[in-house]
Amino acid sequence: MLGVDDFATRRGQHYGTVLIDCETGQSLDLLPGRDAATLAGRLRKHPGSEIICRDRAGSYADGAHAGAPSAVQVTERFHLWQNLGTVVERSLSRHGNCVKAVVVRNDGPASDVVAHRADADSPRPEGPAGSGHRELVKGPF
Repeated sequence: MLGVDDFATRRGQHYGTVLIDCETGQSLDLLPGRDAATLAGRLRKHPGSEIICRDRAGSYADGAHAGAPSAVQVTERFHLWQNLGTVVERSLSRHGNCVKAVVVRNDGPASDVVAHRADADSPRPEGPAGSGHRELVKGPF
């Protein structure tokens, strides 16, 4: 199992790729740059990687596929959480007004969540399912 990640020798200017033996935690190699061709060349020179653990960088995906096409590509816990955080942040940024409109009622059961418009006098939007508007959400959270 081979771990692949980038590192900065000088942030914003000089980057490289570090290769780690995931079973022992030992560094195997430091590659100049973080491009697909460099990784693919290293993998071809040192065959045998069955699993390549990497982040979501497209260049590492391409390099791993070109250099070790039969290897399974996976990610580890850190990058899964990082990716999840990025998706949640983008979703909240995109749908911030919808999030602001949701109010949890303290006088009812904890599972009751009611959506309210910011302007109480304006009518609730009527739209097809999947239009992004939710009237009531119930369930165990």
